[in-house]
Amino acid sequence: MNKNLTFCYLASNIEMGNGRDLWAGISDAARDNHVNLICIPGGRLRDTWESLSQGNVLYDIVRSSSFDGIISWVSNLSNFVPNDEVIDFHNIRFGNVPLVSLGEKLPGRTCVSIDSFRGMYDLMTHLIKEHALTRIAYIRGLENHISAQMRFDAYCAALEDNRIPLREELISDYCDWVSGAGMDSMDTFLNKRKLRLEEDIQCIVCTSDIQAMGVYDYCRENNIWIPGDLALAGFNGGEEGNWCSPPLTTVKADFYKQGYRSLELLLEEIRTGRSRDEEVFLPSVPVIRQTCGCISEGIRSISDIGGEKNRYDSFSPDDEILIEELKALFDSPASVELERQIGDLLQSLERDFKEKGSLHSILSFERLLDLYQPLDGDSTFPRTLISLIEQRIGVDSREAMGRVHSVLSRLNMAAGEISMRKLMKQQRLSSSREALLNDMGQEILTSYDLRNLTDILGKNLKTLQIPGCHLFFYKDRKNPLAGARLIYEYVQDEGERHHEIGEGILSRDFIGHGGTIFGRGHYHYVMEPLYHKQSQMGFALFEPGPLIGTLYRSLAKFISSALDGIMLITELKQTQEALEESYARIEQTVEQRTEELRKEIRERKELEEKLHQSQKMEAVGRLAGGIAHDFNNMLTAINGSAELIGTYENQEEFAFYLDIIQDAGSRAADLVQQLLMFSRKQIIKPVVLNLNDVLQDLQKILRRVIGEDIELSLVTSETELKILFDRSQIEQIVMNLVINSRDAMPGGGRIFIRTRPYRHSLKESFNLDLKPGDYVHIQIEDSGEGIPDEILDKVFEPFFTTKEQGKGTGLGLATVYGIVKQNRGDIRVESIRGERTVFNIFLPLTRAKDAPVSDLPADPSVLRGKERILYAEDDGITRSLTSRILMKSGYSLIEARDGEDALKKVEGLAEPIDLLLTDVVMPGMGGMKLEEEIRRVYPRIRVLYTSGYTQDIIIQKGQIDRDRHFLAKPYSPRSLLELIRNVLDR
Repeated sequence: MNKNLTFCYLASNIEMGNGRDLWAGISDAARDNHVNLICIPGGRLRDTWESLSQGNVLYDIVRSSSFDGIISWVSNLSNFVPNDEVIDFHNIRFGNVPLVSLGEKLPGRTCVSIDSFRGMYDLMTHLIKEHALTRIAYIRGLENHISAQMRFDAYCAALEDNRIPLREELISDYCDWVSGAGMDSMDTFLNKRKLRLEEDIQCIVCTSDIQAMGVYDYCRENNIWIPGDLALAGFNGGEEGNWCSPPLTTVKADFYKQGYRSLELLLEEIRTGRSRDEEVFLPSVPVIRQTCGCISEGIRSISDIGGEKNRYDSFSPDDEILIEELKALFDSPASVELERQIGDLLQSLERDFKEKGSLHSILSFERLLDLYQPLDGDSTFPRTLISLIEQRIGVDSREAMGRVHSVLSRLNMAAGEISMRKLMKQQRLSSSREALLNDMGQEILTSYDLRNLTDILGKNLKTLQIPGCHLFFYKDRKNPLAGARLIYEYVQDEGERHHEIGEGILSRDFIGHGGTIFGRGHYHYVMEPLYHKQSQMGFALFEPGPLIGTLYRSLAKFISSALDGIMLITELKQTQEALEESYARIEQTVEQRTEELRKEIRERKELEEKLHQSQKMEAVGRLAGGIAHDFNNMLTAINGSAELIGTYENQEEFAFYLDIIQDAGSRAADLVQQLLMFSRKQIIKPVVLNLNDVLQDLQKILRRVIGEDIELSLVTSETELKILFDRSQIEQIVMNLVINSRDAMPGGGRIFIRTRPYRHSLKESFNLDLKPGDYVHIQIEDSGEGIPDEILDKVFEPFFTTKEQGKGTGLGLATVYGIVKQNRGDIRVESIRGERTVFNIFLPLTRAKDAPVSDLPADPSVLRGKERILYAEDDGITRSLTSRILMKSGYSLIEARDGEDALKKVEGLAEPIDLLLTDVVMPGMGGMKLEEEIRRVYPRIRVLYTSGYTQDIIIQKGQIDRDRHFLAKPYSPRSLLELIRNVLDR
């Protein structure tokens, strides 16, 4: 019966601690009972770290019809969502499927939990009874986590039963299961609440071992001795706690057994046909190690020491020679702290020689070695240290010698345990599997296409002992529910199968019954999401070999990063091929047409200039036709969606039409931006730049572009040259000119780039179109073929080129010219045929210290306001939309259709007006005139101009001054609100 059963395990993670142990228990139970298992570590629901919640998409695409039963780690999936939402999540997705929960009860379902209360209560009792601790601080877990609450309740009950008052200042805030929570809580206790060790806090108890590890790290960094200065205990009993030095006292929860038992109960429910509807508790027990102040069982087992009051006057902890000899053993600079630790050890030894069963020297010895002996140090070093101490101890009786040897034997025992722990940790860090995974990851990240990536996977999966791997791509990356294509399969006994990304096997039922790849018998898979940043790509199914959860998560991340790069390269190649094909067709057409015209005008030399003009007009016509075509497509999408949006039947359809309108509007704005670039009227975002720094940063890229046969020399001015410029534009100027120089030197040569300050006056030798003032002079010179005199005055014309067909479009130098002129500069070219070509660029210097940037935060609530705004706009549609935006953001608004209407609306108005928002160009009274009239009544009013024209155009026409606040259309609601707040708050 069980051979055909398929179970699904929903988990937040399978990588560490209890997550790893739960998965191991469920996996072994599935194998032992011949059950197919799919493990889905999809993260915690709506995790506060958005990158950690990307796996939640796996929960959405899994269908209940694919499984015979579900095991869900409810207590960990639900850390960040209300209980009602957790219940709905499971009922809606898996309402009719047998289900067993882990850690938290669901109505009508069987639950397997750890008795966290009893284990924590027993641990607290040990700390109170055995160590007489009364000032015990507690680091809490997540607020809505049932196990965390049970452990805290046990802490409170133990204090109450032992008549120890509960002190609020010793209880941390709610926090996550991360080591950082332990470090932050310690900082809160000691620095914010000003609690003192010993006087206020004797011990820290944590809800989890992971938090305790954070406390341990904090104490190490702040020279706090555990357990000498502070006792420490955790919960979960993970193996990581045994690697600490000293090892962590904790509570062992058998998560492996919890996982194993959950699958057995699910099988029982399916066999009997009814749910147990109960909560099954598994015990947890304290594991007493050394961070609470106890000595390890191995050391404790050595023969007891007799005699309680023996004195050895020949051994003194103040022996300066011994201290110097001990300090010389450590490969560490002598320090006050080292000397203090050695002193502590010697004093502890003297105390142990005098008192029966004291054993203070063990903890001092471990502390000293842990701080100063490196991880990969000599394993005989601890015993060398003990031998040196032994040589300095003089005793005069057999009884005394027996006691000394007994104490030193305990030190030797401790030295062996320390060496073993260090060795275990070193072996784990240098694990061959982790090293292989790291090397494989680096190789995966350099993949250049899908076949190369899958070849690397196929080569390494067997070495990693992973028997199977299947990669799926979503048909629609924005809608994973639409289906996924299987693009790659690796099965150890069957080899590999590849499919094209767009042609792979399509499936909507990815896993379970009827799945695409599961025609074989018993199977077990781990499902990991493939995504890069916020972009979902698909998922991977791994058939697990080693039960190491980090292995599969790391592989998925490597594959995701590689796939993102591969897809980007593929898109770029496709775009490049399309452009090259388009250029080839255009140039072929131009060549054919030119040849025909040459035949017609061979004997009509005087028509050559007219022919050249005709060619340019033809190119402009093609550009205009393409623009009309694109704009008509965009308008069709906008108008059609706007008409249909009123007939929508559900919210999804409404959002669909809105997406079309927004996308078409955004593409229209981009097209306008491209047109403005070639017409030298684009809207730019200038910042203050040090020109010399920009060129220094750019030269590395330039050297790769020009190749090894061309030498590049950059000589910058010793003085700082600051310009107010868009960085991308200055880089575009230099890049285009350097590429132009490179193409003029096919056999190699030199390119010189120089900068210097330049003061322009009317008497200068350069015939420049500049106002007198201070400028930056950039000179780019090459040793190339030069430019013929007859075409020197045409190099900046659009669509003019002397390059071979398919080698250039004639837009590079035209774009450079447009950018320079837009930024109130000038450019000149001089050339000597066969020797050199020099481009001289002049750009205005600036004295501004900082770039004009908004200092507003991204919080949307900061963009709201209550001020009164007078808004004048002659376009009804724009006025209606903008008014709605402003009113929804809390502003008080007075609307006007033009300047005259605005003056009428405020005539006799008693309340103040904080801001005038006005279009620049309106029928009748324009924006500048309206501001002049308004200021007669409101002299301190703030003003913000807006226009569909660019700022350069309306400044050139004298319609506003350059220092006015200006917002170009089209604008987004956010950019409008940000600039309004910027103007009002300055």
